[in-house]
Amino acid sequence: VLDRDAITANILKRQGIPAYSFLAPGFPASNSAAFAETWPLDVEKAKQLLAEAGYPDGEGFPKLTLKLRSEGPAPTAVAQAYASALKDTLGIDVEVTNMDFKAYMDEMNAKPTQMQFTLISYGMDYLDPSNMLGVFLSGGRHPWSNADYDALVKEASAFLGDPGERTQMFQDAEKILVDDAAFVFAYHQTPGDMIKPYLKGPSLEPDANGVAAWHWPGFSSFSDLLSGVYIS
Repeated sequence: VLDRDAITANILKRQGIPAYSFLAPGFPASNSAAFAETWPLDVEKAKQLLAEAGYPDGEGFPKLTLKLRSEGPAPTAVAQAYASALKDTLGIDVEVTNMDFKAYMDEMNAKPTQMQFTLISYGMDYLDPSNMLGVFLSGGRHPWSNADYDALVKEASAFLGDPGERTQMFQDAEKILVDDAAFVFAYHQTPGDMIKPYLKGPSLEPDANGVAAWHWPGFSSFSDLLSGVYIS
């Protein structure tokens, strides 16, 4: 019932593209196009499944709280649109609440997590699939667990052989992630950064893993590099 195309066209406009997988198009090992039809928009199927679960037209379904992590206007608008879609199509009431960052992370990182329903964004710490797909390994902040996924991600992360074989392992792992529908990937943000070609400096130097990429401060144990540069 979540129309990615409508969300990106009407709310995000040029700020995002529909997401069908976790790895964005162009990211190493991304196979996003292959997952575009894995979970197509199908309101009637959603209604059928909800009725089979004992909640015809949402009757008796408990009210949900969709929690956000101190988000700005665009993600908040997306969350509100999703809440409206669930109410309009399935009769499910959803309250959107934008929490303080620390309070949100305390609930998210609790064992077990206290986060029932959330819209959360992720960005890379370094340019490798292991960084992104490692988020969903068993024992982390998200309660989903799949032994086959764990094995593939861990093997690929440590693999030093043929790059093509390593890519395939990551793609096989992400297929499990998408097929299990443990998470709904909404959109990939498309920020516009303009950097002069002559710009040099520590922010563009390789990190402790030898990866030359733009890092977010505070989100990496080995990097305090800036995430943006403004040139007047």
